[in-house]
Amino acid sequence: MSFFSLRQVLLGSCALTLPFTAHAQEPAQAAAPVDATAQVTSEEAAEDTRKVYDAVVVVAQRREENLRDVPSSIATVDDEQIEATSSQRVQDMANYVPNVDIASTSALGATLTIRGVGSSSRNIGFDSRAGLYIDGVYLGQSPALDQDLLGLQRVEVLRGPQGTLFGKNNDAGAINLITKRPGQTLEGEAFARIGNRGQEQYAFRVSGPLTDSVAASLSASSSKAWHTTVGPVRPAVEPLRKPVGTAGEQALLMAASSVSCSTQ
Repeated sequence: MSFFSLRQVLLGSCALTLPFTAHAQEPAQAAAPVDATAQVTSEEAAEDTRKVYDAVVVVAQRREENLRDVPSSIATVDDEQIEATSSQRVQDMANYVPNVDIASTSALGATLTIRGVGSSSRNIGFDSRAGLYIDGVYLGQSPALDQDLLGLQRVEVLRGPQGTLFGKNNDAGAINLITKRPGQTLEGEAFARIGNRGQEQYAFRVSGPLTDSVAASLSASSSKAWHTTVGPVRPAVEPLRKPVGTAGEQALLMAASSVSCSTQ
């Protein structure tokens, strides 16, 4: 009886293992054919979604060149970014540039710091350590940091010593404001902003040709806000609504003689 029992157990084990063995020996199914037309279409769609960026042209080395060819640390903020961030002055723009800080030290000015290097002195006899320029022209002391970002094409921030090309007062770096040049196409823009504490700001800019070889542009801005003053003569807090600042710019471009002038 034990012999037949062992035989039945062995036959039962073979019956259980046979299905698994047969399953392992089944041939793999052939892969589905790939449609060549669908593959080409997907590649074309991927190429269409690629965004091509225009070359960024700067004048960091006193000449126009591609940003990638400038052998120094530089950051740019174009007019679209200025509008998107609602930056009104150079101080506002500095919040979006790495390694740059502009802190208000008093009602009369601010301190420009690049990579942690700067000077808070307003004495004209002291270097500012970081220079501020508009179209390559030095603006001087810290009150210039309150410059309105009006009619600008871009802002170039150069980090590191720039004394070779920009002269002294640029140990930490330099900020160059590049304005929009008038062209042969009549164009204009205007905007108004209203905020809390009675803040109001208005600005406009118009540009166009005067003759076939002469073009001009005119821009201006004005802003107001509420201020509070406290002192021994006026112990109570009394709000005063007064102008915060005004700015204007006129530019004249003469293409025939390659002479341009700008007054602010």
